[in-house]
Amino acid sequence: MIIRDAIRSLRKDRTRSFFYWLTFLLTSMFFLLFFSVLYSDARGTTFIESNEDMFGTFIIVSVLIICFVAILFANDFFVKNKASEIAVRLVCGATFIQIAGYLLVQTFLLLAIAIPIGILLTMLMIPLLNTVFTALMHQPFTITIGGDAVRMTTIMIVAEIAWTTMLNLSFAYVNTIATMMNPNRSLKEKRSTFGGVFARIPPIVLQVLATALFIIPIVNMFTSEVPAVSLACFSLVGFYFFVDHVVIAYEDRKVRASSNSPRLLASSGFLRTDLRILKSNYILLTANAALLVSMICDRHEDTYQRILFLVSYILMQSLLTFAMMFRHHSEISSRTRFFRALNRIGYMEGDLKAIVMSETVRTYGFIMAVLLLMLGCITVSYLLRGLIDFSLIIVLVVVALVPLLLCAVITYFYFLSMTKEVFRIL
Repeated sequence: MIIRDAIRSLRKDRTRSFFYWLTFLLTSMFFLLFFSVLYSDARGTTFIESNEDMFGTFIIVSVLIICFVAILFANDFFVKNKASEIAVRLVCGATFIQIAGYLLVQTFLLLAIAIPIGILLTMLMIPLLNTVFTALMHQPFTITIGGDAVRMTTIMIVAEIAWTTMLNLSFAYVNTIATMMNPNRSLKEKRSTFGGVFARIPPIVLQVLATALFIIPIVNMFTSEVPAVSLACFSLVGFYFFVDHVVIAYEDRKVRASSNSPRLLASSGFLRTDLRILKSNYILLTANAALLVSMICDRHEDTYQRILFLVSYILMQSLLTFAMMFRHHSEISSRTRFFRALNRIGYMEGDLKAIVMSETVRTYGFIMAVLLLMLGCITVSYLLRGLIDFSLIIVLVVVALVPLLLCAVITYFYFLSMTKEVFRIL
């Protein structure tokens, strides 16, 4: 009974099920590829187990943690959108065991399909990756799948299954009928944590300071002896305030100056909410890119370490971008009632489509611009020192932008489906 209902639910919600499955697929591919590179040479074992490179070990642990963070966001997006189904079951008398079993069966079905396919795809990709990495590094490089890699991959996959199981059990336990019947609560806009501290400072001063904190470290990458990754981290601290005091403040002024434009009012309102909600995701995505790109450039004399960080960069950027998209979609799913309200006050279907397009382009365009600025300055500073070539820069930029472009398209159509649902109901 539970298995049949779980399969029916997966078929009914194919889009969310697919992206939940895709997260498991990517993490499985990452684990096998990551540990295959790590143990492809005797130095790989030393690299993670010795104390000779504690910073490198920290990077390895960090990127593995990011995998589980991505699963957290994907699971949150997947199960919260099933809240109404679970609410009905709770009203009908379902127990915690039955609800947990219902969620876990769906999750394990997706895992059972994703993990073997991910491993198979990785094995098929390795010959191609050997060729690509050899061309990029200008010296022979071979990835091999050995016993150590298989063992570590198995351990991480078991940990992934345990983590996902815990998340589903927690969701089943914590939620009550009352919260299930109202799953689409919008996240309230929050002011900066430091708002009280800066309340008495004139806005123009805050804007200048935030812009300086964001831009000056980036500019200094070309002349300073301080590592680029450190300057990038300082810049992202400034970026945190730049979003609140410059970007959102600019949107506020634009709305006040164009109060006669209904589309602009609505799209700017959604955009400001998106910027506040996704700000931490922006910072994590950009910080990860800056950190790994810096490590790729700094390890120019060690092919294995460089390839390890390049593999981490490719898969981490994809996972973090999808994690950001999942968080965005969790917020978007609460906006159906806002679209209905807009329709009642005169917004037509064409207006809502224009609002959706404007918000999607501006939201993803903003993070692409910030990411390009950061990556461009970091890679050019290393290019000027002869630590990276132009072909690798192109690869790094493409790897960062392609997942964002894909998620922007997916978000647009997901957003658009909600507007169509509003008019279909009406």
